[in-house]
Amino acid sequence: MDAAGDEIIVTITDDGRLFECAVAKVGAQREQRWLLIDSDSQLHIGPAWCGDLPEPQLRSMVNDWWRTAKRTNGL
Repeated sequence: MDAAGDEIIVTITDDGRLFECAVAKVGAQREQRWLLIDSDSQLHIGPAWCGDLPEPQLRSMVNDWWRTAKRTNGL
């Protein structure tokens, strides 16, 4: 896993969970994905990175991802 950028963005989901968000190249294909570190210091591989997002869109993307992850993975 290689960091694709140096910037870490912090956002909070609707349920109050804080995530530190960064972009990294992951897997054999070196696909750029969002790395999401939650307030419990758990690392999650998030959605594919599709370019820089304004803060409201990033918050919405993380919130949607988190809602789905909780439901499908029992988080």
